[in-house]
Amino acid sequence: MPDISLKIALVGCPNSGKSTLFNRLSGLQQKVGNYPGVTVEKHEATIKISEKNVSIIDLPGINSLHPRTIDERITYDVLMQKNNEVSPNAIIIVADATNLKRQLLLCTQLIDLQLPTLLVLTMIDSLRQQGSFFNIEKLSLQLGVKILPINAKTGEGISQLKILLAQPIAPPIKTFFENPNDKLLAEIQSITNDDALYFNYLSLSQSKYNTHIPAFQRIEISEKVITQKPAIATWQANDITARYKKIDKVITETLTKKVDIQKIQSHKIDNFLLHPIFGILFLLFILLMGFQLLFTISVWPQNAIESGMNALTQLVASILPKAWWSSMITDGLLAGISGVIIFIPQIALLFGFISFLEESGYMSRISFISNRTMEYFGMNGKSVIPLLGGAACAVPAIMACRTIENPQQRLFTLLVIPLMSCSARIPVYTLLTSLLVPRDAYIGSISVQALVMLGFYMFGLIMALLVSLLLSMFIKSKTQALFFLEMPVYRMPLIKNIALQVLNKTSLFVKDAGKIIIFISILLWASVSYSPTPNEVTEENKLEKSYAGYFGKYIEPAIIPLGFDWKIGISIITSFAAREVFVGSMATIYQQQPDAPIANLSDRMQQVKRPDGSPVYTTATTLSLLFFFAIAMQCMSTFAITYSETKSLKVALGQFFALGLLAYFFSFIIYQLFK
Repeated sequence: MPDISLKIALVGCPNSGKSTLFNRLSGLQQKVGNYPGVTVEKHEATIKISEKNVSIIDLPGINSLHPRTIDERITYDVLMQKNNEVSPNAIIIVADATNLKRQLLLCTQLIDLQLPTLLVLTMIDSLRQQGSFFNIEKLSLQLGVKILPINAKTGEGISQLKILLAQPIAPPIKTFFENPNDKLLAEIQSITNDDALYFNYLSLSQSKYNTHIPAFQRIEISEKVITQKPAIATWQANDITARYKKIDKVITETLTKKVDIQKIQSHKIDNFLLHPIFGILFLLFILLMGFQLLFTISVWPQNAIESGMNALTQLVASILPKAWWSSMITDGLLAGISGVIIFIPQIALLFGFISFLEESGYMSRISFISNRTMEYFGMNGKSVIPLLGGAACAVPAIMACRTIENPQQRLFTLLVIPLMSCSARIPVYTLLTSLLVPRDAYIGSISVQALVMLGFYMFGLIMALLVSLLLSMFIKSKTQALFFLEMPVYRMPLIKNIALQVLNKTSLFVKDAGKIIIFISILLWASVSYSPTPNEVTEENKLEKSYAGYFGKYIEPAIIPLGFDWKIGISIITSFAAREVFVGSMATIYQQQPDAPIANLSDRMQQVKRPDGSPVYTTATTLSLLFFFAIAMQCMSTFAITYSETKSLKVALGQFFALGLLAYFFSFIIYQLFK
């Protein structure tokens, strides 16, 4: 670990361009982790500036230093820490120049912390396109901090920013906070020993978040709060009102503004995209095109990966001697891994698709047009982003529920996210869909497989809404939920940002899944290669007499009504470690047959027969499997993150078993209808 000379926190409102600036500064050097004690994703990078190692932390976006969500509390807590290992030496405030008036509320609050501060104005190119500009020198004098306009997309101003970071960053020379009670804040200052007046005010007004000071100081401050509680709420409202009066004056004196062409254009686009009918139809069209993309562009890399893995398996088998450990490598490890990595192109495309929606500004519109519908089902418009995030992975999607202020709506959203079809289901859906529909089946220019995939994604969304509605009928909210959302202007997404997000998220997905797959594949290989009754094993009954075969036979009576046999049962059990393991398990199981290998797993499965000679994977059985995987929460990571976020084993177990029973019920009905 290099010695860190300077630790800088990037702070700004959502959609301010903060992450774009972070990506520009860090490139591929950034590290992804979690904040201490919580599971919110943390991005940081160490870069070299004039022989100094500078650590940059990208804090979650906030709207003010009066935190309402868990994300905002994390940023608040980091900024309030002083003189310890997590505290920043300086902060870079990132603000959107095209929307500076609203974002100056946060800016002035951060300035009042009296930390070494630099203000960076992003979207400066968009401001110029509007024919508007700030008098930067006058604005700097008004705010009391150094200001640098940049364009993080093109790199304009980045070299000047690095020059400034190589020099000592000065603390603000102005303050915007008006002391509501000299005597009381003087008492708080004597407790905290901090000279920043606003820091002491926040320690008082936001006392329930005082993790930045020792316990004995928190107790002393809490006693003060009890006596001043009615006045504190009034002080906060007066403080915000006073700030906006000063902000209006700053904007009036420093901004030369002309007609905002970009906002006018965005409003014109919104007339269509936010329409209650056409907006929803356009959303469905966008989703269909996204899934069409998964089944067209991904074909070529998938074919290349499949050919490469088959060649590698054959090469390894020809080189290694006949032994148990060589069988484990070829029939266990490589067979399981190849059944998953073939779908990496589709997973990467899905992450890229979601990132494109976020970067373009359309994701906020999805929340807006969905709010009224979401409220009917017990959630709100902010639930849409976590729900759509569940299409990538339930784990970060559940963490994204922290942005939902209302506890009940947050809980409902968290509980139904596993019903959304995540990227781990893509391998399962693709395999089972190929059993139902040939790859070359098209309706016009639209792939039938894409339509089936869209159908199951929509089914997951509908089920999530219905379950949330059912929950809202039994659990009534005690608080009124407010819905606040900023509508950013439409922007052309920056390809580098999307590429970095896809690279980070896909690599994390592969690493996490890879650990599980290696363990499960080897375990499964052992269970199908060894038998509790070795003397009874023949080449014909090798799988049936294996440990896996005996266990599959044990659970078979419970799954026969769903159309599943004992081999499917084995794969369902192993898939609870991770849904995508189902494909690797099927590949491993069917590769053990005497007439294997067959080039394509789908072809092998189509040839599998029951003891009476009928095919195993009929339309009824395949549909039953599809519906089972669309509903069941077959993911231990999701169970773990639900427990972590709710701190309730009862909630986590209830979610797990309820979705499992619901999946069993649907699969039973589907199989009985189509058999």
